[in-house]
Amino acid sequence: MLDFASVEKYKENNRIEAKKALGGLPKSIWETYSAFANTLGGVILLGVEEYKDKSFHTVDLPDPYGMAKEFLEGLSDPKKVNVNILSCSDISVVKVGENRIIVIEVPRASRFEKPVYINGDMAGGTYRRNGEGDYRCTAEEISAMVRDSAVVTGDAQPLEDKNLSFNNESVSRFINILKDKHQSFGSMGEKELLESIGALAKGANGEVFPTAAGILMFGEEKSITKAFPEFYLSYRAEKANGEVVFSKGRGGNMFDFCMEVINEFETLVENIGCGREQVAWALKEALVNGLANADYRLGGVTVSVCREGVKITNAGGFRVKMEKAERGEISDPRNAGLASMLNVINLARGTGGGIARIYSAWHGMGWSLPRIRETFEPEKTTFELPLGKFEDKDAVFHENSIFRYSVYKEEIIYYLTRNISGTLSEIALYADADEAEIYEILLELLSEGVVSEEREDGKRRYRLRA
Repeated sequence: MLDFASVEKYKENNRIEAKKALGGLPKSIWETYSAFANTLGGVILLGVEEYKDKSFHTVDLPDPYGMAKEFLEGLSDPKKVNVNILSCSDISVVKVGENRIIVIEVPRASRFEKPVYINGDMAGGTYRRNGEGDYRCTAEEISAMVRDSAVVTGDAQPLEDKNLSFNNESVSRFINILKDKHQSFGSMGEKELLESIGALAKGANGEVFPTAAGILMFGEEKSITKAFPEFYLSYRAEKANGEVVFSKGRGGNMFDFCMEVINEFETLVENIGCGREQVAWALKEALVNGLANADYRLGGVTVSVCREGVKITNAGGFRVKMEKAERGEISDPRNAGLASMLNVINLARGTGGGIARIYSAWHGMGWSLPRIRETFEPEKTTFELPLGKFEDKDAVFHENSIFRYSVYKEEIIYYLTRNISGTLSEIALYADADEAEIYEILLELLSEGVVSEEREDGKRRYRLRA
């Protein structure tokens, strides 16, 4: 809960929206509800005025309970919003001094609930949040949310176009690997086998066509880009001096790209010594995670290697709650068909514990924590895997240090949202994390302009920027 005894120290940011609301329930509240739900969640304060210096000051709402009831009724009105993702406990009336205000905590919507839109108009009533406030989503952002809301992933659908074709050499290499690993496929012909793994499927007229997963996995380049015009796969490796030693740009299918990059990873870890196999497997897991979760209608996957480590970026946001994915409790790939094909030749385990195994590997090596970042406009997910230790040689890993960077980042933002500011020790205590880990993330948030640093009573304190 926010520290209402010092509410004047708060400022609007990506997670807090203040509205004076003396004239009744603001019309803009529905835009903010949609924006928070479709982004990272946030807190709406009614009865709070923002002064010119950006500080908050409360006013006394004449009928806060009536206004809260009106908001609840609006949540139940499909003409107002398409889905209610709040519970009664998310809405409360709080007394601050002599004034009464309304606090509405909007969670992040699940992929099955998105897009959250208003006024019965998905195209014109879907919003997201950025550093400047609420903005209306583009058609591409809405389409991506709609695709993600489907129970069956889109890559299983046949692409009923007779001009789409596979690369025969890629198919042959895949089949050889598959039959070598699984004798049960030995007697199958090529067409039967491709149907069994989901690369081919029957269309509406009963004719067999390549699926979206099949084209992405085995397709000729012109077939892939015809079906997915924004598709790209890129790998780039650099020496410490910045010299590019290997670079592969757009071109080729996912299977060929995946096998090439895995070979590069094996070369990369040759000199690691003890733990080399564990790290090589973890890098492969991270690559497969990016390939299986990319939204290829928005872009593709970029892999870059430099002295600091490996960075894998895929188009599209994270589909599940980060803490559950990190703990291995859930698997929900955007492209289940692709994930299945990679799993059947043992490039992925398909059990939902891939990210947890990656963090366990880094923990076992005593290296700095991997980090997952989610950004918007456009939506991208980046997995950073540092290949080295903390600069602070005395840093001790907490037993929960397999929690990835993004979980701690959310803890920091959550704490600063509710406590105005905090010292390194206060934030680390709240996050139940080592101060070295939290300080590393705070430095990054400072460089990104998300957090500011100030001195108070001789102590460094951190707060969210306006």
